[in-house]
Amino acid sequence: MMAHKENSAIFLRGDDVRQFLRGRNKIAEAWVARNYERLGLDGPIHASTVSKALNGYTVAQIVVDAMDKLYDEIRCDPWKWCKPPQDIDDLCEYASARWWHETLDPPVSKSRFDRIKQQPLTGSDREVVQTRFDAWRDKLKAACDQYVKDAELVRAFEADDDPEYQYWKRREDGSLSEFGTIPGREWKLGKEADGSTSFKRRVGNAGLLGRSQEEIGMAWALTDVDMTLPIVDEARLSYSQPEPVPNPPHFSTPVEPWNGQEFDSYETSIFRIEGKVHGDPEIKLDVRNEVRYYWVGDRYDVYDVKPHTMVAETDGFRRLSDWREPTDAECELIETRMYREYETLDEFMATADAWKQRLLGSIFENAGMMGRVTLKEKYPDGNYMPEVEARFEHRLKLAHERDAMARDEQEEIARRRMKFWKGLRRKRV
Repeated sequence: MMAHKENSAIFLRGDDVRQFLRGRNKIAEAWVARNYERLGLDGPIHASTVSKALNGYTVAQIVVDAMDKLYDEIRCDPWKWCKPPQDIDDLCEYASARWWHETLDPPVSKSRFDRIKQQPLTGSDREVVQTRFDAWRDKLKAACDQYVKDAELVRAFEADDDPEYQYWKRREDGSLSEFGTIPGREWKLGKEADGSTSFKRRVGNAGLLGRSQEEIGMAWALTDVDMTLPIVDEARLSYSQPEPVPNPPHFSTPVEPWNGQEFDSYETSIFRIEGKVHGDPEIKLDVRNEVRYYWVGDRYDVYDVKPHTMVAETDGFRRLSDWREPTDAECELIETRMYREYETLDEFMATADAWKQRLLGSIFENAGMMGRVTLKEKYPDGNYMPEVEARFEHRLKLAHERDAMARDEQEEIARRRMKFWKGLRRKRV
């Protein structure tokens, strides 16, 4: 992965992660390989690049971003990343026999311990090593648990110090119809283009609201501590627990739904397509989509209830007509952005009789405007059906020729409609 110098950076927590993973860079490599898509990468990162990042060398910014996300995941649950086995027969799957001998310092000779993978310990040797291992494992678990508690306090303090908000703006839309004025209310999530909002409500981390005074004081104190990850071989925190700050002037606001657990609204968008087939005009529509907002514990999320329930003509700046239900053709255009150009042979045959009757009616109408001489020359026996059948045969020939194109066109339309509906937002369970 190449990068320009100005798009390069250094992963500042490389030493911390490398120490915590006990130098096993393959753990970081495997995590990136499993998650590269959500990290915005084209594929897994080469082992040498991971090594450079963890050793403090300059790498592409996107690699640093990936390592930052890895670090955040480790911080949220360090025990998941350093959890050792429970049976001492499995120790060498976690680290080398040498590492374990140095870590546990058992009263067993190093030469004997080096052979535990091929010759498991027995008797008193096994008992004493298991006892030391259990004590070490319990200490490591306690250190990880304490780290999580401390990190949660720090994140809560940071959330109160720089809260996250959702911004809301309400739009009123009155539409005239035969029933009178129909009020519409659109709750729009997000700031307007000019940055204006109606109001904001806090979301995300609930901060320290409801915490005890001691926890709040500890959170204040921990913000001054460099909380590197637990030291695995020593099974302890890398920092000392500070004394809580006494009675800090802390302020926090609640994170809670302001409009119930769920509420309905709609979103409007402008649909535009240029007419390129059969002289169709350019189409511009305001499109109304029904949506529902719902509380997911720390914010409102939204899902689509029904798309394009109403449309109205627009010039792109103001609405030119009242809201109305879209036609089937408009629904198809909105979902596919594609005009239908052909009809299949089956569709043609299904309307053949009606087409003949319309043509016959047109011939009668035109015949009525012809002079007697012209009419007799054109239809000497007064029978118009040969012309109808001739024109029909011509259209039938075209329908045969275009049947394959029509079917290809319908397949493309079907795929586009499927993609449109697949792209709708759904409620998270």
